[in-house]
Amino acid sequence: MKLLRNISNSVKANGLVVICVLLSMISICPAAFAANDANEQERLLSKRECKDLAGELNEGYKPWSRVAINGKLRTEMLPVSLTLRVAMERDKRLALSIRAPFLGEVMRVEMTPGELYIINRKKKTYHQMEYDADRPLLQYAQDLLLGRVVVVGSGVLSKSNVGKCKIYELSSTTAAGDTVCDGYGIIPEAFADGLSYGYTISPDYKMTGISVAVVEKLIEAIKGGTYSSETDIEEYVPVANVDVAYRNSGKAQASIYVNFDKYSISATLECDEPEYGAKLLEPFELTSAYRSVGLRDVIRF
Repeated sequence: MKLLRNISNSVKANGLVVICVLLSMISICPAAFAANDANEQERLLSKRECKDLAGELNEGYKPWSRVAINGKLRTEMLPVSLTLRVAMERDKRLALSIRAPFLGEVMRVEMTPGELYIINRKKKTYHQMEYDADRPLLQYAQDLLLGRVVVVGSGVLSKSNVGKCKIYELSSTTAAGDTVCDGYGIIPEAFADGLSYGYTISPDYKMTGISVAVVEKLIEAIKGGTYSSETDIEEYVPVANVDVAYRNSGKAQASIYVNFDKYSISATLECDEPEYGAKLLEPFELTSAYRSVGLRDVIRF
């Protein structure tokens, strides 16, 4: 767990504005940053190597204006699989449609600069969140969904902002004594006291996960307690993790785990390759038949 402890120690005050996006749209396993075997090593990359890695990542990102992703979600909480479609227009709109067998669309999420709507079509309820339109939450969500490394506060990882990250090469030793690169761990500067996050990248520069961790007393503070980054020094605990595996067919499978306070969710999401230039979902119009409710109520079926 050496590298995970490095994540924990990288915390700096930087604002808590994007926590909802990171917790709701992310991808990694709890052990993704951990060296589990004596043959596994971690090496801190030099500044030049970090810039080279950022360049390699960016070369693999496709330019886009519209894109859609189809997927299937399975969880023990539901007896059936759900069908998902995410359709996005760059910097303007993100729409998520969730459909169930025999019921059609049961949930819709609509995100634009400054607003986020979660709509329960089965119960005819909705929850609205507003945020400063100048804050790039929509852009962060879109980039994360496309598997891009985001540095909170400065956008997609690039040669210009890579200095805000620590990057480790993760390697192992074969039986023949050869050292093999297994991928990379990227740890950006934390953007809030008591909260930290990081990414893992495969040797061929695909994102294989994101991890968000907090100190336990921060959870208590969210519920009304107090927290001080100067006095409440504790081990960080993962609260959101996803392990992503890529198949030869181009599909990706993510094992998702969220554990926050008394709430625990595990699920498996299988996604097709992104459809660049795809048609957007028709906007959903709220009518007087829908009533506003709290976040917990709107996600209940």
